[in-house]
Amino acid sequence: MTRIAAAPPTVFVKEPAAREYLGRLLANPRGTTVTHIPWAQRLPVASLAADLVDTDGRRGRLLVWHHLPSVYAGWRDADGRWWFAYWMDDPDLRVPGDAP
Repeated sequence: MTRIAAAPPTVFVKEPAAREYLGRLLANPRGTTVTHIPWAQRLPVASLAADLVDTDGRRGRLLVWHHLPSVYAGWRDADGRWWFAYWMDDPDLRVPGDAP
């Protein structure tokens, strides 16, 4: 992970919390990845933006919308292609600021 570019304090209190969340999100096997946008609603500004290095050492940008009960993500790889992912109703992706 290179750097956290944006993480609103209403969702992630400090940068270490955002890094920990990204680690849980990227390791979570219950998400789905597709090459098209799988949702129809308009999304607000991303909850988290991070510049990351992929497993091949190439840089990309990850945008995450922590919008429970769903979490949405868009990844722009080093070639400029977009990949999309989503997680539905996953309790492992909650953050302390989420309502019970």
